Amino acid sequence: MRFWRLRRCYESALKKAAKERGDPQLAETAIQILREGFFDEQVKRVGVSVEKEFNEFLKRLRERLPQSNEDALQKFLEDAYDELATELEGDEQWGKRSEEITSFLRQRGESKP
Repeated sequence: MRFWRLRRCYESALKKAAKERGDPQLAETAIQILREGFFDEQVKRVGVSVEKEFNEFLKRLRERLPQSNEDALQKFLEDAYDELATELEGDEQWGKRSEEITSFLRQRGESKP
């Protein structure tokens, strides 16, 4: 899977997570963020951890959707990353990324009160 395929997986995961929430504007905003440099700046860049990537994405969502509930944005992004991990699971090139995302989400869930 090349980067173009990985990008499609990100877009698909964002759309699915937003659809589950019934919020098409959230999906549109998240995909705009992805396409307006986030993918190249964070995802394609070597050495950017899943945690750093997630936190930067959340920061950009907050900036674009300041009226949105913080917990709802976090849950949306967690759901999107969970979906992404599922889509990448077992992929020859991106399977390790799936494992990193799954591990990050597990740690994130354990750290919540």
